[in-house]
Amino acid sequence: MVHQLLVASTQEALPVCSECAYLPFCGTCPIYNYGTQGSIFGLMPSNQKCLMHMAILDRLFELLRDGGPEVRRIFERWTTVRARPYYVQHD
Repeated sequence: MVHQLLVASTQEALPVCSECAYLPFCGTCPIYNYGTQGSIFGLMPSNQKCLMHMAILDRLFELLRDGGPEVRRIFERWTTVRARPYYVQHD
């Protein structure tokens, strides 16, 4: 069973996911798949979480392509690694 969970958690091992353009940006959840579709491997073409992630990624890529410098600055703020004190509020 542990081996099956490991395989079900690895997108490269899933038939539809392994060839998907979103592979580097996505993930799969065997628990969600089992709870909603009855299989830890999931049926990705009809998986609501997969469809939602693809829609979000489509929108993010559209914004990166068409959004201009302000959108790019926002994305850079989201992805910049900062020192821990940046997040801690000091009195």
